Amino acid sequence: MVSVIIPSYNTAGLLAECLESLPASVEIIVADNASTDGSTQMVRQRFPRVKVVESPENRGYGAACNAGAHCATGEFLLFLNSDTRVEPGAIDAIVNAFRAEPQTAAIACHELTASGETVSGCRSHHTLRSAVSFLSGYRLFRREGARYRVTDWDRQTDRCVDNVSGFAWAIRRDVFHEVGWFDEKLFLYCEEEDMALRLMRGGYRMRYCAAARIVHLGARSSGELGRLGRRRRWLESLVYLRRKHRHSLCRCCDRIILYPFLWMWWIGSVFKKSTDSRTDR
Repeated sequence: MVSVIIPSYNTAGLLAECLESLPASVEIIVADNASTDGSTQMVRQRFPRVKVVESPENRGYGAACNAGAHCATGEFLLFLNSDTRVEPGAIDAIVNAFRAEPQTAAIACHELTASGETVSGCRSHHTLRSAVSFLSGYRLFRREGARYRVTDWDRQTDRCVDNVSGFAWAIRRDVFHEVGWFDEKLFLYCEEEDMALRLMRGGYRMRYCAAARIVHLGARSSGELGRLGRRRRWLESLVYLRRKHRHSLCRCCDRIILYPFLWMWWIGSVFKKSTDSRTDR
């Protein structure tokens, strides 16, 4: 059986759509991070078979996933964002991928936009240069940015991958217990990269499954942070991750290198917005 674990924070309407898209054959656990929009009441009223785990405070994505995993009984765990809709057959595709290759420990899913277009997710691991490339809109260190984005792959075929996409990915429950749970010091972003690095060091294989098609609306729980807030959160998570896995000697050095590019991006976006508003007049 598959246990679907959905971390939730103030996305009641989208959460309902997500739950409606899931088949009856799966165990569903909603791990709520102290939502104030009636999410838990909605789930209990409309979806009585769904388990609800409530946190008294918002402890972040990883903590919510861990809380849900404590209640899971399935052989496979699917960590799924609340702003998603699971396409018919996606769960079966994940199970079939695990069954076909017993050495595969984790499955990455096929990300779609609301209009059905494929998203070039499931990227590789960040280096300091690829992070600079990302913050510069991939204008700097273009080759390193292309490596990180895996630009030579259209996501229409299955393949072994270095990383998974955090919006929806699955892992064998016994492997999840073996390699360790989510690092709760990562409040938001880079959790899946941390897990992928631990799986890789444990000798486990990760695989992308093109048939596991899931619509992802994106950044709905973190919308209140704003674009700058999300990027700052991502930057701090990356700095922590690099030091944790000994890819960096000093967090301060990483910050000194990365923050100027963040501020340049922000100034550029503000200037563009101002210019666009004048043009509209």
